[in-house]
Amino acid sequence: LIQEKHLHKNKNIDISPEDIDHLCNAIKSQTKSKYTVNNDKQKTKYIKTSNSTKVGKSKSKSKYVQLSQQMEILNHDGLRAQSLLLCVKPEYIDNNNGDEGFGMNKNKNRKEFGFLSFLEKTITTDAVNELFLKFSNKTKQKNKKYLSNAQFTSILTLTVIIYKIRLFQIRTGCDDKEPEIDAEKIKISIQNFAIWCICKYGKLIEGKGYKIKFTKYDYSHNLCHWIRDYVANDGNL
Repeated sequence: LIQEKHLHKNKNIDISPEDIDHLCNAIKSQTKSKYTVNNDKQKTKYIKTSNSTKVGKSKSKSKYVQLSQQMEILNHDGLRAQSLLLCVKPEYIDNNNGDEGFGMNKNKNRKEFGFLSFLEKTITTDAVNELFLKFSNKTKQKNKKYLSNAQFTSILTLTVIIYKIRLFQIRTGCDDKEPEIDAEKIKISIQNFAIWCICKYGKLIEGKGYKIKFTKYDYSHNLCHWIRDYVANDGNL
């Protein structure tokens, strides 16, 4: 259950550790999770989830490990188009929301708030720590310093979900509109970019496939550069 008081709509629209915690609790649900909003009408919102998109887990981990499946995803034009669209699609928010750090469009009352801007401007160090904690708690190695291929894909999926919810909050103020987010669809849309990163920045394991060791430093300092590189190369290695 996600209460609005945990999803801070402050002027700098940062993502706090509390936001991460409550969103993760909802996304982990095997069925629809109620997204309750404290407004005058007490409307109930929903985030669509599925059994195959639990945070930190995947029932199809092999597709991120085996070289043949990695290449199939990497060379899939449709999946590449979806990932590129996510990375480059412009979104705009009112100028009186957020801080002054977002790029302005021709209308001075609006700011650009695409996925890349979201990553650059709102994900704090504490939020990154909270995200990684959600995944490390799911492994036997509590002090593990990096995420596996499947976990990397899952943390990207979770990040996009958080982005879309935050975008909804800023635009609507959580009024009586219902944000319906299909976690499985988002996971599919990020797969090509995830595999591209795994192949480009990971290590090829003989007889298996490419393997990445995704760290907090990568998330905080490299991920935005990877997105720019991915877009600049049209998703090609």
